[in-house]
Amino acid sequence: MNLKEFLSALDMESPADLKYFEQFAELLECEEPVPYDFFYTALSQADAERLSDITKNYMDELTGALPDSEAELFTIIDAVQHKLLLLCKDLDAGDNRREYAEELYRFREWLRDPHLARCGGVPCSVLDAVAELRCEKLGAGKADCDFTNALNYRLPDLTMPLGGFSAIDVLDETEA
Repeated sequence: MNLKEFLSALDMESPADLKYFEQFAELLECEEPVPYDFFYTALSQADAERLSDITKNYMDELTGALPDSEAELFTIIDAVQHKLLLLCKDLDAGDNRREYAEELYRFREWLRDPHLARCGGVPCSVLDAVAELRCEKLGAGKADCDFTNALNYRLPDLTMPLGGFSAIDVLDETEA
């Protein structure tokens, strides 16, 4: 697959066309191997605010399927979401877009790894197991999913440059 075919599979003519949840989902869930340079190119011109919204919606959709018993998996996905959303706040500053793409690509590879989860004792990807849990919520029967092998995900550092903080008013003791 070349870059043009890859963008076409995402229903995009250029990287500026990444605007919809479905495109983002396909970027993460595409079953074919995706070279990092194609992945980065697809994200390279996306609008920061739109990308932030799509990222949040996708991660919320993913965690929404998880039962309460999967708190550790929820924590992993939530930490990745927070890192990505922090980067989206100033996506075109410094290396933020590159860091966003790298973290999202690492997450994609983890999500699609066919050996990190089990459903009914059969190895599968985290994504496939989450799909089984979604089906369970829709009444398809009990999904027996195990995410033990997926819990070794190295959590991203949640850092923010000092310029990213907002000033707050602090009352002087004499004003209180």
